[in-house]
Amino acid sequence: MPRKIRSATGGEKNALMESLGEGVAVLALDGTATYCNELFARSLGLRPDGLAGTSLEDYVEAESSAAFAALLRGPEDVRGLEELRLATPAGESRIVRASRRCLDFGDSREVGVVLVDITDSKRTEGKSLRLSRLYATLSAVNQAIVHTVDRDSLFRNCCRAAVDLGEFLLAWIGFIDPETKLVKVMASYGELGYLDGIRISATQDPEGLGPTGIAVREGTYYICNDFLDSEITRPWHERARAHGIRASASIVLRQGGETIGALTLYSGERDFFDAEHVALLREMGDDLSFGLDLLRDRELRLKAETDLCEEAIAHERTSQTLREKEQALIDQGRQAAMGAMIDNIAHQWRQPLNALGITIQKLLLYYDHGDFDRSLLRQGVEKSMDLIGHMSQTIDDFRDFFRPNRGKTRFDVRESIAKTLSLLAGTFEALNIDVKLEASGDVELSGYPNEFSQALINLIINAKDELVARGIPGPRIEISLRKEGSKAVIVVADNAGGVPQEILDRIFEPYFTTKGAQGTGLGLSMSRTIIEKNMGGRLSVRNGPRGAEFRIEV
Repeated sequence: MPRKIRSATGGEKNALMESLGEGVAVLALDGTATYCNELFARSLGLRPDGLAGTSLEDYVEAESSAAFAALLRGPEDVRGLEELRLATPAGESRIVRASRRCLDFGDSREVGVVLVDITDSKRTEGKSLRLSRLYATLSAVNQAIVHTVDRDSLFRNCCRAAVDLGEFLLAWIGFIDPETKLVKVMASYGELGYLDGIRISATQDPEGLGPTGIAVREGTYYICNDFLDSEITRPWHERARAHGIRASASIVLRQGGETIGALTLYSGERDFFDAEHVALLREMGDDLSFGLDLLRDRELRLKAETDLCEEAIAHERTSQTLREKEQALIDQGRQAAMGAMIDNIAHQWRQPLNALGITIQKLLLYYDHGDFDRSLLRQGVEKSMDLIGHMSQTIDDFRDFFRPNRGKTRFDVRESIAKTLSLLAGTFEALNIDVKLEASGDVELSGYPNEFSQALINLIINAKDELVARGIPGPRIEISLRKEGSKAVIVVADNAGGVPQEILDRIFEPYFTTKGAQGTGLGLSMSRTIIEKNMGGRLSVRNGPRGAEFRIEV
């Protein structure tokens, strides 16, 4: 039982301690509490007169017992600050900062240990750190969506980001097997032993009543902040305890609006997930679902292109339908180009959107901590408006490119090339490719400016692919524009080393490609159709001193 001694009742000491805005206690060097203010006693679930005169060692958790004993030993004022954990009678853990002090209260001088309750500030600090880690994870997931071209790589990168950046114990993505209704592990990272031989169902049987099963069955999310004591996680308690799992979050994944699986994250801290974490995790689930739709649309688009080209070749001798098929290819190419543009839109929008979200979130955090003032609000508003203005301009640029031309018109060639390059700027920047445009004089053409831009994009992307595939140091694309007599001449040149001589005469053939499964063989063929049949010009290629040179004459 705690050992009782007299409780200090000096009026000056009482006034000083009760005026503090923190929970504070004073211990004698034998560990007994000589005084505590009401805030400190209340944090332990006690009355002040119920703590004073008792040995605080009765409330010190085992992991802090050595540090507590060290504070009580030795001469005055030689021990530094220590963080100790105290256990309340109700089983709650409190964190206090302890230090040896000489206390002078005017009419008395005491040497002892001063304890300051810092539980709430530590929790606020931990929450801010967890949010920062989760923001970093969300940003990494969005980058993976932009740059990953297959589903398995996307899933692996997302799980790795959750563990490495979010510091979760384990992250895994599971899909519902349509035959067995079991949730099959598609990708995982972290404490992988937890998943060995695991069975999780999407049905109402006991193996389907856990967090992941609920999320996929109800098409939503499920948070379990007390994994080891929750009844719904009973089938997995033993393996969770072995791997240090204390909380979990499962977020549904969709494709085409249909539930197909879930992303599940595990933390080693009980009560880890709060409302702000849930909002970010739901956003992560929505982003991953969007990425899955993009990958599926890309597959369907490639198949549609192949099917359309096969049909066009079968009817190529019928002059009346040939133009219709060629025009259909051009329209389909615009959709294919839209797929390439999505990466650029994401590159130009995702970072400003993340920055905007963090700016808004910081305003709330500063307000909660009492650091909010008009100057901070003005800075946040100004930064947010700058980001919104940047994104608004990109909307206009991309919208104009995908608007079809209804008839021939005269257009400025240099302006058309410059706008085309701006649409691809994100790709060039990400790959460190230097792109230069040299134009001599004003040049105008009559035709379809968006089709001309599409033909130019195909040539530039072809050059970019060769530079990347060959790993050229100092990759460079040069575009020149000039007048030669009555004709406009545009040359697209790279430093990728040129086209092998044996295939130089075949690269404009439909379906001819050197890119394997990644290529369709349509880009260069489509460019020649646009330039020669729609604009009455000529498109040719030769090998220059450093690489291929595509020449447009109109």
